[in-house]
Amino acid sequence: MFFSRKKKVGYLAWLGSNYGSTLQAFALYQSIISLGYDCEIIGYRPFISVPALDEALRDSDPKKYDWIRTRKLFTDFMKGHFKFSSETPVLPKDAVITSKAQRKLKKYDAFICGSDQIWKPSGFWFHPVQYLQFAPVEKRVSYAPSVGWEKIPKTAESNIPLWQYWLSSFPYLSSRESAGASLIENVTGRKAHTVTDPTMLLTPDTWLKLLCDPAYPSEVSGLLKAKKRYLLAYLLDTYETYRDYVIQLAQKLELEVVWLTGRDNKGTVQINCSETDPAGFVNLIANADLVCADGFHGCCFSVNFSKNFLYLSPGDDFEKSNDSRLHELFSRFGISGRFVTPSTQNRFDFPDIDYEAVQKNVSTARELSINYLCEALRGATRNEGELYKEIREYSNLIKNTAVTVLKPHIILKNAVPEFSYNEKAWECHIIKGAPALFPIKIKSAGGRFACTSLGTALSIGMSYRMSVKFKCRTDAESVFFHLYDPLNKVKQVIHKIKMSDSNKDRWLTVDFSFIPVGNTFSAFMIAASQITGEGRYISISSITLEAKAKC
Repeated sequence: MFFSRKKKVGYLAWLGSNYGSTLQAFALYQSIISLGYDCEIIGYRPFISVPALDEALRDSDPKKYDWIRTRKLFTDFMKGHFKFSSETPVLPKDAVITSKAQRKLKKYDAFICGSDQIWKPSGFWFHPVQYLQFAPVEKRVSYAPSVGWEKIPKTAESNIPLWQYWLSSFPYLSSRESAGASLIENVTGRKAHTVTDPTMLLTPDTWLKLLCDPAYPSEVSGLLKAKKRYLLAYLLDTYETYRDYVIQLAQKLELEVVWLTGRDNKGTVQINCSETDPAGFVNLIANADLVCADGFHGCCFSVNFSKNFLYLSPGDDFEKSNDSRLHELFSRFGISGRFVTPSTQNRFDFPDIDYEAVQKNVSTARELSINYLCEALRGATRNEGELYKEIREYSNLIKNTAVTVLKPHIILKNAVPEFSYNEKAWECHIIKGAPALFPIKIKSAGGRFACTSLGTALSIGMSYRMSVKFKCRTDAESVFFHLYDPLNKVKQVIHKIKMSDSNKDRWLTVDFSFIPVGNTFSAFMIAASQITGEGRYISISSITLEAKAKC
């Protein structure tokens, strides 16, 4: 009898001693398994950096003692609830792996990354491994990565060309927030599905069934056994700000207070976290009368379990408090009136939540999100399904073809533009579609370029013919066409055209051939110096790239 093996998924999870990160990874891991796949956590070594717990530290260095105890607690949970690859190496941040590692990765039929703010285009998460650049292009799947912002700040603008390149290499694009999906669509020109946080993929019954052996401190365990009514205060960063408010609120409602506060080895105080494992966290929310949380996943679990809850915002300034994730969460599921800020702590009465209506919205979001996950994995592992049919037109992502036509999405780097065709300026400086109008004004001087991702690295063993339709207004005498390696910031000039008054402000089509001097080029630029002053621009309408074996 013939038995076909289960398709195997390599999951690049972000794990740590944090309830939200660990539980969203657990939820996505379990959801993949429930769809019939064998799933393993790849590129992670969770059990080598936890030192032995020295009881002498309890008095001499209590914060270090607490940190070690918290890490051990989360490590034990992960050992018991995840299957880790025993042979996949730790993946370096540059995503450059050895041929031996590449052979080991071939056992996976798909690779998935997702949730948390792993697609924020700056900071410690901004490196190619978080974009699965070590994996075959056609096997890359994203599920609910968060961009972290509603718009790209100017401090991150220089990363946009590289960000565009990494994002464009994904056949299956999604985001946890609609604002993030919109940014991804603007950069890549392709649809990014908005899906719910992984923790919402599992129903409350499933959560409690899977996490049936929770760990608590003895005091908390006693409170639960006595079936006392309690307020759960899950405060990552705002214990000092809201301590008195939580106590007053609990007194008014005649509730005990169970604290889960602080971050391991950070801040001024941590209460109960080093003895409450992720299973305990879920069960504490499930049994609470009221939840007060200053974190995203505290609110997610409260909504999923139909709990009365309040979000205690870190600040009154919306931009500084990073509340946009919560605003979208509440808007998506139809929840209002749950915000408390440092200046509104005199408020103790809040409207009831219509959870009958909310849970209908949750069920709809769960169904749509599971369908996306199912179809994306089906496409990546079997080259079939409705989603695969939708994206296979992007031939440069799915298979190698002789001719690739790219729809450019032009990026202006290191400038502050204003646009004439739209009342709203794109914060990330992307003009979508063709023809594209570049800015009326550029406030900073110096060389500027238009850049578009080629979607795949050019081979050193091939020659190429390119046709580019563009127009440009510049004070420069010549315009240069470059290949570009965003990772190593290497350029190769492949063509040059002299500009004159007769060819300004009209579309030009240039055809030329070239041979890459290396195999790392993955982006194409049109560059001209002195694109300064009012009315200067570079626009690209179309690019056609044809490859053939080098003679």
